[in-house]
Amino acid sequence: MGAKNPDRISLWQILIPTSMGGEEILVDHHAMWDAQVCILAGGLTILKGVKGKWNSPEENTVHEGMIPVLVCCTPEQLDAILDFTLTHYKQQDVLAFKISDEVRIKRSGN
Repeated sequence: MGAKNPDRISLWQILIPTSMGGEEILVDHHAMWDAQVCILAGGLTILKGVKGKWNSPEENTVHEGMIPVLVCCTPEQLDAILDFTLTHYKQQDVLAFKISDEVRIKRSGN
């Protein structure tokens, strides 16, 4: 992976929207996000889409599809990914949560 200090790597899940302003996000737009995350963290794992809903600050219930993405990265890499995600998807908020802070990467020959 792209992390410089493997002792500080955690596994995170980030929820990526499937639409912006009521319009379905095109695959090419997602592919640009994927490429940037690979540059920032060295890789990602994209899971099957899910449905979510929550109450907005205006007290409206928002229904939205999301794509869960797993990323192994340092806290600094995660901050860069979240900043990029907010801008790229024109979001007010982005949700990420730590799955594990024990991450082992075994390479052949080691």
